[in-house]
Amino acid sequence: MIKHITITGYDYAVELRGSGRPIWVALHGFLGSAADFAEITFPGTVIIPNLLGFAQTDQLVAAKRFTAEQQVADLHTLIHAITDEPVRLLGYSCLLYTSDAADELDG
Repeated sequence: MIKHITITGYDYAVELRGSGRPIWVALHGFLGSAADFAEITFPGTVIIPNLLGFAQTDQLVAAKRFTAEQQVADLHTLIHAITDEPVRLLGYSCLLYTSDAADELDG
């Protein structure tokens, strides 16, 4: 299922798969998209956002929105729009969200 979440005026397309725990957040790298995780099976629930500027997410984005701080803030808001449960992060070449929200991670 694709869910659209608006954060500070920008639309994020987020793929949601599965149910239950653990809850995974799969983050694609530069030039990637949620499609990069299409062949991976996750136990539990997986949240796969297309980050700003990629795939079905808004692509006309002001340059100031691409700071690490803003990306982490958006990711935090996005995750909490879906769940308040602890999550497990999986990604490649992605932001270090864990440095600002380590207490919210599961495992």
